[in-house]
Amino acid sequence: MKLYIIWIFLLVGASRAYSIPDSATVAYVSACAPFAVLVHQETGVPASVILAQGILESNRGRSFLARTANNHFGIKCSVRCKKKGHCVPRPEQGIVARYLAFESAEVAFCRLARILTSNRYACFVGRFGCDYEKWCDGLQAAGYATDKKYAWKLKKIIRRYGLDKYDKNGTKQGAHQKEWTAGLPIRLLLSR
Repeated sequence: MKLYIIWIFLLVGASRAYSIPDSATVAYVSACAPFAVLVHQETGVPASVILAQGILESNRGRSFLARTANNHFGIKCSVRCKKKGHCVPRPEQGIVARYLAFESAEVAFCRLARILTSNRYACFVGRFGCDYEKWCDGLQAAGYATDKKYAWKLKKIIRRYGLDKYDKNGTKQGAHQKEWTAGLPIRLLLSR
């Protein structure tokens, strides 16, 4: 009986280690990879890191913020943002935090790119290039997130779903870039 239980435990453990990616993540990556690739080409921020952050922060696009505010990255609203509909209140650990609301997911991806190319993280582009592991470690060291396992989680997501393939400039996604920009140049989106 014990041997049978151990065998089942090993079989279940092995199947989890080599499991097929879940359909929600595959659908999220298919929908958002063109955004991440174009932002990568314009800014140098690895598409794999952007996609992993979106998967982690938005629960594959299923979080409250992603569904109601197109905010896939949990980008908080600053005190300066006072336009109606610009921010979304969300209770968080006993206090009400305010998050930016975006008109589309593509604008959220561009805002993340602006954050990751701001003074705080700008040196990463020149130093780390497309090395997603260094980017993940750098984001954690620079205090991007409070989670002490943030870099580890991002790297795990990138490896599990092979997201580093989107860091190469010559991806097949390039053919679909015009479809999602709705005629807006990426530089305009990045400047919002």
